[in-house]
Amino acid sequence: MSLEIAAARLLAPYLGSSLQVWGALISVILGAMALGYALGGRVADRSAGDAPLFGAILASGVCQTGALFLAHPLLRRLAQWPDVAATLAAVVGLFALPTLLLAAVGPCVIRLSVRERIGSTAGAVNALGAIGSIAGVLLTSFVLLPQAGTRATLQILAAVSLVLGASGLLPRRGAAGGLAGLALLAAPQREWLPRTVWTGESIYHVVQVVQLGPLRGLVLDQETSLHSAIDPAGGRTGGYWDDFALGPLLSSGHRVLVLGMGGGASIAAVRAADPQAIVDAVEIDPLVVRVAAEQFGVAAGPRLAIHTGDARRFLAASEDAYDVIQVDLFRGGPDIPSHLATVGFFELARAHLRPGGVLMVNVFDLAPEHPLLASVAATLARTFPSVFVRSRREMNHLLLAFATTRSLAEVRGALESAPTAVADLAREAAFDLRPTSYGPDTAVLTDDRSPVEELTSRMMQAARAAGTR
Repeated sequence: MSLEIAAARLLAPYLGSSLQVWGALISVILGAMALGYALGGRVADRSAGDAPLFGAILASGVCQTGALFLAHPLLRRLAQWPDVAATLAAVVGLFALPTLLLAAVGPCVIRLSVRERIGSTAGAVNALGAIGSIAGVLLTSFVLLPQAGTRATLQILAAVSLVLGASGLLPRRGAAGGLAGLALLAAPQREWLPRTVWTGESIYHVVQVVQLGPLRGLVLDQETSLHSAIDPAGGRTGGYWDDFALGPLLSSGHRVLVLGMGGGASIAAVRAADPQAIVDAVEIDPLVVRVAAEQFGVAAGPRLAIHTGDARRFLAASEDAYDVIQVDLFRGGPDIPSHLATVGFFELARAHLRPGGVLMVNVFDLAPEHPLLASVAATLARTFPSVFVRSRREMNHLLLAFATTRSLAEVRGALESAPTAVADLAREAAFDLRPTSYGPDTAVLTDDRSPVEELTSRMMQAARAAGTR
């Protein structure tokens, strides 16, 4: 189980962490375990000693060590494949064999332990295996990955396998393989993201800070997915984050709620349009909050309160009302958490919106037909009487949903009279703004059925086919 969780974090920067990726990962791991149990049972019946048991552990350690060296070159190539195929190929290539070898250990242990009470012995071994899995999951999830990082965690797991296997085979020659593997684990590795200026891991994300010319960016999980970008000099970034400055221009008050703070790019945009804005920001990842303060200069203060937790749970517990609510929520890569794009979620958001307020929702959709954008727009229309959209390079789409009926002419008029600081941006947005469109069969996302992962996967496949990704 430790290897499976660490594998998911290794894949995330290249393939994301969608439901499909997890499904493919779990399926391959379970398949490898099933095959390992079957082969382990055959080997155990033909051997009276413990050499196969420790040999399997040692061989798994060697395979894990090899996977560390193959991982990044292989994953870079697979990142261009469809998500499910890429995940299946990556897990089979990197983790199927070491998992199979470790699974083969179980039948060997039962064969060596059994005397007369076969059922009791098998039950005890399986129970101990389950307890070990629980301990491994907790240790990996709450200690190793957050504190040591993905590569170090995989090194530790490989080292444990090598040492345990080698010690069981001593003084057999196989021990030399374990010690050689440990030497390989200690070898220095080339940095695989040369523009990264800071990296860390939390229970939610692989977090990277990158320098992009004059801009400083925040990358969560997938190395091609930029979640925030800020110009330290205070200029526009040229990205969709700038468009969050439109919110204060379309409402009369100064209270702003930011759901999905990231590096704080949208907060910087709000302040450019309304220096008097009072902002509540919600971010689920404590490490991202710390990085926003240390690397992006966005820290709690008199006009900025930062809350750590799930956006929907924050709304459910809050009694405050806002003039602008920003929704920029992604699990990592292009994946919107399924419970944060439903009719129930948007109803909850509207309950916290003042009558003249605006809800702003960022949607990433590269596909020519924009299936994900259409579904989110159709879902918003169930709750808000007026919904418009501004698209940037047909990639990032900012939906503007109003708590009261507003015409397109009214919204454009408000933008065209924007103050000097954001006048150019507002005029561009007024020109680009359009009503949302979707067909009668467009899926409306509900708490009961929210196929966001399916829509995202379909969108990415269509984008690849069209050459837009």
